[in-house]
Amino acid sequence: MSQLKDEQGLEVSTNSADVVSVVDKFGKDLLSMGKGVTDILAQVDKYPENTLIQSYVACVFLYGQTKETDAQAKKYLSRAQSTIQSANEREKLFLSSLESWFEGRIEEGAQKLERLIKEWPEDLISAKVLEFFYYMRGQQYSGARFLKAMETIYEQNKNSGYFLSSYSFATELCGNYEKAGDLAERAVEIEEINPWAHHTLSHVLLKRGDITSGIKILKDYEYIWDRSGQAISSHNYWHLALMHLEKLEYDKALPFLNSQILREKPYTVIQHLDSISLLWRLEMGGFEVPIELWKSISNIVIENSSDAYIPFNSAHYIYALARAEKKDELSRSLSAIKESVSKKNGHERDVWEKTGLPLLEACKSYATENYALSARVLKPVINNVMMVGGSDAQVDLFRQTYLLSLIQSRDKERAKSYLKEISTSKTGTPLQEHWKFLI
Repeated sequence: MSQLKDEQGLEVSTNSADVVSVVDKFGKDLLSMGKGVTDILAQVDKYPENTLIQSYVACVFLYGQTKETDAQAKKYLSRAQSTIQSANEREKLFLSSLESWFEGRIEEGAQKLERLIKEWPEDLISAKVLEFFYYMRGQQYSGARFLKAMETIYEQNKNSGYFLSSYSFATELCGNYEKAGDLAERAVEIEEINPWAHHTLSHVLLKRGDITSGIKILKDYEYIWDRSGQAISSHNYWHLALMHLEKLEYDKALPFLNSQILREKPYTVIQHLDSISLLWRLEMGGFEVPIELWKSISNIVIENSSDAYIPFNSAHYIYALARAEKKDELSRSLSAIKESVSKKNGHERDVWEKTGLPLLEACKSYATENYALSARVLKPVINNVMMVGGSDAQVDLFRQTYLLSLIQSRDKERAKSYLKEISTSKTGTPLQEHWKFLI
């Protein structure tokens, strides 16, 4: 099999320039997080003999994080495996990492992609997929490892705005907010259509407490989000909603639910999670969410509520079912999740058993207003909660839940201490001041 080269100078096992064109377009769409990332689905049957195209389509479905999308991914993983004899070593290793992902062996898959980018540092598609592996492992928990991986390939990619967006995010996850912000701004200078760099900035601005300027900065990028892929568009708007919540602007935060986060169908898992998280955070900020709204959201997410994909996802689903008072569905989902966990192995099972399952119990307890039990269950696991998946800003949800559990159960001294521990801004936001008042 001949080896043509893609735009990054990487060899692709093909005799066809058309195959390389499909590969290049997918790479551009994935890195820019554009609406065209699924366009490859219309091309996949034209090139059944190409390992990389079949693998990329499998990857698209794996990003879906549901049983249904996993079933589709399996089809294309099998196709890719049937062509493996004509694939080069980079393509084989990438496919192998996806197979690990499909089988739920996230740590194993991450290690494979780390080896891949070390040998082929220009492979930014693999680096982008690796970033999601860190998400599934917990991006803050994986922060130093994520940063090391990005530093390893920095010299070869330092002029890529897409690389710098991931590098900036890894830097933010390690708590270096100033450098992360500078890197994200540099990423935008190089690539204007770069919503992932905006995502880093949203984290930096929130963590530093730059709320008023943060809202203005993020709003300047809305026109790009509206032209971007469904997942990143809704997620960046979720970040903007959180900015308004920090100012206790409920009337400005809540409308993002329907106007932006749930704007596009069919809904993705990230839309599920962001919807639940926004309502949950609004409640902890003092806003009363009507039960009818919880019932509406639970009806949207219930199809995935029994999946044990990563604990981060399940915690959101369990909370939504509990708030909607769907007791039978809640019980069935918890039982199904525990059954799935019993079949897991290695690192993934360890995280689930030691942190994930207790977190689910605490979320259920908090949602049903058993605050003392929530605080008691969270206490021994809260410092490990970043291992359940998600980013630092996302798992702050669980830290805030612990804080409110302490406040609501009138453990004032511990609540004061914990609020101080989790605050990263120099000056308190209105939301933080609200919590101080409750204590």
